Parts: sequence; C-alpha cells; structure tokens
Amino acid sequence: GAAAALLPAIADHPELFQRLQEGLRDVYDVKVVAHVLLARLARGAPRAVCRHLELLGKALAEGLAAKVKTDAVKQEVDRHEDLIRSTLRAVDAVNALPEADHSPAWKAFMDSYVLTPAMKVR
Repeated sequence: GAAAALLPAIADHPELFQRLQEGLRDVYDVKVVAHVLLARLARGAPRAVCRHLELLGKALAEGLAAKVKTDAVKQEVDRHEDLIRSTLRAVDAVNALPEADHSPAWKAFMDSYVLTPAMKVR
C-alpha cells in the first residue's frame, strides 16, 4: 500500500536504523513490531538494510540468545517461543537479500545464532 511505497524514502533517514535497533532490544510488543518493520524494509529498501547488517545482526542476536527463566510459566515460555519465531521471520527476510551473503558480520551472525541445531528445530 501507500506505506510500503514510502519505505525507500524513509529508509535513508539517519535515525531510522538506530530506532529500529532500539526496538529490536525493547519489550516483547515493540520487538514484534520492529521485526515486521525490518522484514518490510528488507523487501522495500534492501540497500538501506544491507548498509546496517552488522548492527542489525547484533540486535537480533541478543533476541535469539535470550533465555526463558527456569521457573517460567507456560504463558512465558509460549511468548518466548513466539518471539523467537518472529525474530527468525525477520532474519529470513534479511537473509534473502543477495547482498547479505557479502557481509562477514551477517554471515558470522547466521552461523553463530541462526544456523545452529537449537534453531533448526524451530
């Protein structure tokens, strides 16, 4: 729609990716919105996303590395699993960009956090 058409124009705004990284590190609901925005940016403004792969990888890694408390109730475990899946959908959208293969930082993130036996079952 109209919002998608604006993505390339706003993708070059200096603060966009800074705010996106903050969103990726925020509370559950904000993280989910940030994941959706990142996936849309990957489709609508891939060059802008590729310029920030290293920082995005670091923020996404924090989300994937987060652990649920050992005494967590089922609802907390379910929300954590939903958040991991949301993160992986955003990662998948970014990783689909051909330029992502050329970033050593993104490749290291993928190898260390995404292409692991623990994530493959998700």
